[in-house]
Amino acid sequence: MSLEPQQLEIFSQPVVEIYNYLENELFQLIVKRIANNRDQLTKDTVLEWQIAKYNELHEVNHQMIKEIARYSQKSEKEVSKLFKTITSKSVYDFDAHIDKAIQQGYIERTQVNRANLDSLMLAFQEQAKSSYAFVNQTLIHQSKQAYTRILDDVVSSVATGLYTPDQAISQALNKFAKQGIPALVDKAGKRWSTDSYVRLITRSSVNNIYNQQTLNRMDDYNIDLVLISSHTGARPLCAPYQGKIYDRTGRSKNYPDFRETSYGHPAGILGCNCRHHLLPYIEGFTMNNFVVPSPQENSKVYELTQKQRYYERRIRQAKKELFIAKELQNDETVATAKKVVSRRQKEIRVFVKENDLTRMYEKEKLMTKAV
Repeated sequence: MSLEPQQLEIFSQPVVEIYNYLENELFQLIVKRIANNRDQLTKDTVLEWQIAKYNELHEVNHQMIKEIARYSQKSEKEVSKLFKTITSKSVYDFDAHIDKAIQQGYIERTQVNRANLDSLMLAFQEQAKSSYAFVNQTLIHQSKQAYTRILDDVVSSVATGLYTPDQAISQALNKFAKQGIPALVDKAGKRWSTDSYVRLITRSSVNNIYNQQTLNRMDDYNIDLVLISSHTGARPLCAPYQGKIYDRTGRSKNYPDFRETSYGHPAGILGCNCRHHLLPYIEGFTMNNFVVPSPQENSKVYELTQKQRYYERRIRQAKKELFIAKELQNDETVATAKKVVSRRQKEIRVFVKENDLTRMYEKEKLMTKAV
């Protein structure tokens, strides 16, 4: 039984893509609004232009809410389908493992209450629904802030004579492309991109359902020992515990207490964005076939993965800047932007080849027209 990191990505991707489509729709909506009627902007008319653009904010906000409602409806259906799939997988994986143990006399069969499985799934679904609703509200708020910030930057640059109107708009929009529309601004002021935060929510929800269903079934069978999965590139607070057996009750003399791991820490085992899963361990029956990578190998893969995400973000940013250049109808800037996209694609192509990684094209795309 297993829920491998690659499977987590595959299961989570449809929901992440919906929100990537949404974020890009909002981005393009703002760019087009700012670029429209830019020929009316001069140093002498800068205040009139600013007022006119501010007056459009109500309509812009209405369009954004409409887009978010469309994509939100689609994401809710996808999340519901996803959670049912994961619940079924957890049941199938657990039963496949436990049935063999029952047949060999290691454990006795116990009646499972399906209603409990569905109840847990629905509880996680409501929790996730609340998280996605928060993302939706944040996207609206941050999009409005981005729109007004762009206007202020353009007006300041033109009014002071530092840049021509076209230069000011181009510079402000490219700054917007670099910053993006965050789905979360945390207490430390870190801006979480839509892709990163929705991926965290979705992946964490999927893994939580799978693992909690497993733990509940272990309770049904009075199985105290748990085996933690293992993979390369594990996070620092997870790596020391992977591939090992723990006792959930703390009563065992042969195995350490599960509560002594990083379990319960946001960045620890089964925490936010964790890619580990739990397996019931039955002494004499369950085989621990996990190969635990050395700390050096694990750290290397983790760092390489983080660097690959960095290259992917740079490609998406370059594609946004290319869209801006096309919208502003500047042939020279379009040509330059295309070269930047090509150069960054070459960078990641060389990087994944040199480090024997898998290129993830879906993370380099700008999603458009999903709904």
